[in-house]
Amino acid sequence: MNNDQSKNTKEVVESNATITTSNIAKYTGKKAPVINVSKLTTSKAAINALERIEVRCSWMKSEGEELKNTFDNSDDPTVKENSHKKYMKLFKTIEPLTELKKEVEEKREIIQKEKLDRVKNLEFPLMEL
Repeated sequence: MNNDQSKNTKEVVESNATITTSNIAKYTGKKAPVINVSKLTTSKAAINALERIEVRCSWMKSEGEELKNTFDNSDDPTVKENSHKKYMKLFKTIEPLTELKKEVEEKREIIQKEKLDRVKNLEFPLMEL
């Protein structure tokens, strides 16, 4: 792969809110995570969903700080207005993200309870060697 192809691949990957390292895409939080709570069926899936939510929250916090700094350090009204609009757009996503996190945590508890119910009657027969 030549340098131009590599650069194009990187741009595509970053535009999808992921960073690729050795062919494994890692979620960066730039875009909201797509999580269908009803399709979460394992603890691992729920944990991965919670991790994506945490990554998004972290990204939102740093992006919000950056937008506020841009607003505070600029004398250009257009820059201030744009920073404020972007900040408010992020701010409006906090409540739905918080609700999603709560739903995923509740689903994870249900999954854990179901898993415990399945294994509670397991017995270990005596090994007579």
